[in-house]
Parts: sequence; C-alpha cells; structure tokens
Amino acid sequence: MTRRPNSKSGTIMGRLVVAGLWLVVLVLMVFAYLRGSGLYREWHDFKAKTGVAVTVSEESVVQYDPVLGWKHIPGGTASMELAESGQTILVQINSHGFRGARDYDVSKPSDHDRVIA
Repeated sequence: MTRRPNSKSGTIMGRLVVAGLWLVVLVLMVFAYLRGSGLYREWHDFKAKTGVAVTVSEESVVQYDPVLGWKHIPGGTASMELAESGQTILVQINSHGFRGARDYDVSKPSDHDRVIA
C-alpha cells in the first residue's frame, strides 16, 4: 500500500474554493429573496420619490484614472435629469477638473492664508 505525501496546501485551496462557491450561492439567494420580496422595488421607488438624480451623459464629465479610480474631465459638461420632477440640471467641470463653471486663480495672494478642509 502506497501512501501519498501529506498535501495540506491542496486541502486548504480546495476548502477555499468550496467556501467561495458557497458564498456566491448565498449572495445569489439573498439577491433573489430581495427581488421576490419587493424590497428591491421599494428601494427603487424610494429613490424615485426622493428625486435622486439620474445621469444622462456621465461619460462626458468623468474618465478612468489608474491612481484615483475616476476623475473629472476638465471642461466637460453633462445633463442630469431629476427622477421626480423631470428638471434638467447642467453639470459643468472647470479647467482645473473641479465641478463648477467658474475658474479660480490657482496662485495665492501673499496676504491670504489657505486652509485645507
């Protein structure tokens, strides 16, 4: 009778794979329950009633950045529509990449102090 060498790493990896699969199954079951129970729809109805803005053309104001994740595109504009009222809001990004149409002077006057908040 030949014995196999004790391979704990294979056993641990196998257990991690099985645990990961069970976690995926659990998350899918919870999601299915929430969809079926109506909680999912209630959340979306709540967002619509509170007037949460829905971005119409977000790709014109943000871009992927490998360090920050996402950042504003300088000079970008986008239209957003409020879900409840249908009011359209114009979003503008200034030349420094901050939200707002106005550009601010970057240089600090010598008689002023700046506070970072």
